[in-house]
Amino acid sequence: MFHARNLSDDTDVERLKDFLMAARPHGQSAYMHVGDLLWGMRMHTQMNPQRDHRIWFDESGSVAGFARLYPPADVLMQVRPSLRGSGVLEDEMLAWAVAERARHGSADAPTPPITTAAAESDTDTLSWLRSQRFTPNGDDLAILTRPLVDPVETAPLADGAVARAVSGVEEYPERVSIHREVWAPSRVTLEGYALTRGAPGYEPELDLAVALPGGAFAAYCVCWLDPLNRVGEFEPVGTRPAYRRKGYGRAILLEGMRRLRERGMREALVYCKAHNLDFYQAAGFQVVDQYLGFSMTS
Repeated sequence: MFHARNLSDDTDVERLKDFLMAARPHGQSAYMHVGDLLWGMRMHTQMNPQRDHRIWFDESGSVAGFARLYPPADVLMQVRPSLRGSGVLEDEMLAWAVAERARHGSADAPTPPITTAAAESDTDTLSWLRSQRFTPNGDDLAILTRPLVDPVETAPLADGAVARAVSGVEEYPERVSIHREVWAPSRVTLEGYALTRGAPGYEPELDLAVALPGGAFAAYCVCWLDPLNRVGEFEPVGTRPAYRRKGYGRAILLEGMRRLRERGMREALVYCKAHNLDFYQAAGFQVVDQYLGFSMTS
């Protein structure tokens, strides 16, 4: 009834984007935003989209679901709404992840647990995870949204700082530098950043930074578009530690939301850990759900 193969090329990427956008109204938080798909494929050179994405097709050739592996053992499963939680595809996806874990492992290293996540609202998938002996691991993320129906306020910036798009190749090293500092230890490199900019769906005018006089970046974000559901996502977002609590992070969020609204988005989406909730809520975001982390040791 279903057949599976690994991702092949950007034609498959477009298929996965269409699948996620079509599924989202039937599950909302159960499905990754297209920005998660693209960022997760291209964020650094250690990613291998063809190796780490497996797609399941139905008899008509339509995408029924797909799984992404972050080696060696973290898997995210995306299943058609009518099948979600049934195990029809999830069982095969889990078996693939277990086989990939073994392929990435070594004889002298302990076998890591299989890890995954599901939305708290996705009760069907949660039931399936428990049936497979997955247990909560505490690696949870809040899911927040903010409406973009009304005009977005602006945040004043002092001392000549400006929120704008990354302007050209000469700014790529600084753009990589701020990401590596915010998310240390990070595997993002200049080459990896170039991969991100080549993702089908990346828009240079939505790759933003707060630039200070002299060229340093204080904060940054990348925004991604879901034109079908009119939801724009922030992924990633960050402020250098030395510039936090000075309004730069809020300024980059508001500039991103303004640009998303100009492109027809009606809602902004972001994920965060609990310790960052206050930051996003102060910018008008509200928690609508959460991703719950799970592990399976066998």
